[in-house]
Amino acid sequence: MSGSNLLFVCNAAENRSRTAAEMYGGMYAGIRSDERPVTKELLRWADRICVFEKEQASWIRERFPAFYSKVVNLELPDIYDYDVPILRRDIKEKMKACGVSVPKVEPSV
Repeated sequence: MSGSNLLFVCNAAENRSRTAAEMYGGMYAGIRSDERPVTKELLRWADRICVFEKEQASWIRERFPAFYSKVVNLELPDIYDYDVPILRRDIKEKMKACGVSVPKVEPSV
């Protein structure tokens, strides 16, 4: 999905969503984040909303039902640290399965 506005949503907007946004471009937010909260404006901006767990999808469905049709659950649990290689690999695999195959920013070696 080239040229899309991607929004990545996790719990705290610190590890998974931040890493994914840095890999693919787009924005990130957290359902429990005061610094980067999920807002109606972000949800409206997004063409695709990538969440990492069922909890985030349910949170969006309950509070912002008009945007729920944009949600894709990547099903990656909250077990990763920020920007670690295994997280990058797992995000890349899940995004490929969702039709987004090429990260915008590859890590430098």
